[in-house]
This record gives sequence, structure tokens and C-alpha cells, in this order.
Amino acid sequence: MKRGGAVRLHFVGACAGVAICLGAGYAAPPGAPPARTPAKYRNLEQTFFSEIRQAAPDQRLSQALEKKSDAEAAYIQGMILEDEGDYEQALAAYTHSLQLDPGGNPQLAVRIAHEYAKRGEVAAGIDVLKDLAKARPNEPTAYLNLADFYLRQLKKPDLAAKFAEQSVKVAPDNFAGYQTLFEVYLALKRKADAEAVLDQAQKLTNKDPGFWLSLSDLSIRLYRNENGDFPPNKVAVVEPLLQKAVALAGRDGSVYSKAADNYVLMNQVPSAIPLYVRALELNQGSAEDRYKLAQSFLKTGQRDEAIRTLEEMVKANP
Repeated sequence: MKRGGAVRLHFVGACAGVAICLGAGYAAPPGAPPARTPAKYRNLEQTFFSEIRQAAPDQRLSQALEKKSDAEAAYIQGMILEDEGDYEQALAAYTHSLQLDPGGNPQLAVRIAHEYAKRGEVAAGIDVLKDLAKARPNEPTAYLNLADFYLRQLKKPDLAAKFAEQSVKVAPDNFAGYQTLFEVYLALKRKADAEAVLDQAQKLTNKDPGFWLSLSDLSIRLYRNENGDFPPNKVAVVEPLLQKAVALAGRDGSVYSKAADNYVLMNQVPSAIPLYVRALELNQGSAEDRYKLAQSFLKTGQRDEAIRTLEEMVKANP
């Protein structure tokens, strides 16, 4: 046998001898430390957690990261509670998550703010949004929602104005800011300021026909009087917006139909007729567009065309 093997056997034998002596009531010599009492058996959980040691200073998370991790944990807890149907506790968990990391989840902040508003706790919702604004001062989300809260929930357009103005300032390419600011100025009966907002928005570069249709909608609202009449001298202001929308429409029949509707609202029915015709071609004979076309023919004195259009509508959908 090799030397290494002999040494191992000697060590094992010695250990075995000590174990036998201890088991046989072996007495330690005078002055020797008392024998350690054998540890009790522990369950798996005790065994696992007994081995956890506090992290060294250089291994610990920074305070900011620790807060973020706690916020994420609270958010996950909220999701679990919501999934289980415990909405009150879920709301508390989500709120705690936002308190720990106000700017970490803007979508959650907006959702929770509106949840508080639905419960009648508008002040709590505003606090959530103001915390978001402090955490993300260069983003429009919080300002837009704060403006909406003050305008629609609290009926205080004067307080809504500063938040709507700030949303446009931080995100001048975001149409939602202009739209919100327009609504605020209209509520304050500041029509000149509302018109200036639309003029500013028209300077944006945008290839979405919906953008130009929305601008035309707001302009028509601004200029129509209480009786629904549209002043003829304002047609030249709105028509370029509709022309841009149509130029960008491609084969989207809904754009032609909506542009035609706006021409009708401005009492420019002859301009609406070819757009309804184009919408019919693209929308595969929409009954609604066909009926609007027939009405337009009647308004312009084209009775035979109106009858023919209605007959086609009945034939298509008897």
C-alpha cells in the first residue's frame, strides 16, 4: 500500500477511536474545554437560511438601486394581488411601488392616478402625477394628465393651463399637448389663444392624415357659432388642412369620408361629393357613405343623382 493510503487509514482509525471513546463515556482530561453539544437536526429551510451571511460593504446595492428593487417587488406583489382579485391591496402595493420609484413606471403612475380619480380621491391622483412630474420633468405625460384632471375632474381650467402649456414646452412635436392646451383655452373662452395654438401646431411636419383631420376638427369647433353655422371667411383657413389630409390618404377610405364630413360642416357640400365618391370606391360600397352622398346630391339640387344613389344603396342592401 502506498504511503498516502496508510496515512488516510491512520487518520480515519484515529477519528473512529475518538468517536468510540466519546460514545463509551470517555472523560476529558482536567483543564480541557468541555465537549460541544452536537447540533440538533434542522429542517431544510433552517439549513438554507442559516448559511446566509450579511453582504460585505462592497457587495451591497446602492441606496438608489435598493429602492428600485423594492419598488419592483411591490409592483410584482400588486400584480399578484390584482390577479387574485384583491384590488384594494393591489392599489396599496402599486402606490407603494410609485412612492419608492416615482418615475420608474409612468404608465403605472397614470393608471393609478386615474384609479384614484374614479374612486373620488382626485387629490391622491394629482399627488401621484405631481411626483411623476418631479421625477420626469422633461416628459409631457404627467403634465398632460394633470391638465386633464384640473380641467375635467376639478373644473378648474385656469389651473389646468399651466400644465398644458408646460406639456407643449417640453414636447413641441407632440400633438396631444396642443390639443389639450386648445381645450383649456376654449374652456377659458380665450379664443384668440386657442387659435394661436392651432396656428403653432400647423407648423409641425407630420405625414399622418389623421393629424391634419384632427386639426381641421378643432378649427371647425373654434369657428362655428352657437347655431352651428360656419363663417364663410374661415373656409380658407380650414381647407388647406383637409387638402393635406386627402393628399396623404392613399387608399384609406375613412380619410376621404371624414374630410367630406368636414366640408359638409363648413357648408362646402360640392367639395364633399367627390370625396364621398372616392370613399365609396375604397370602402366597397359603404351604406353610410352612400347615404351621405345622396344627401349631398339633394343639398346641391342634384335630385336625379340622389335618387340613383339611394336606389343603388337599396339594391346593395335590400
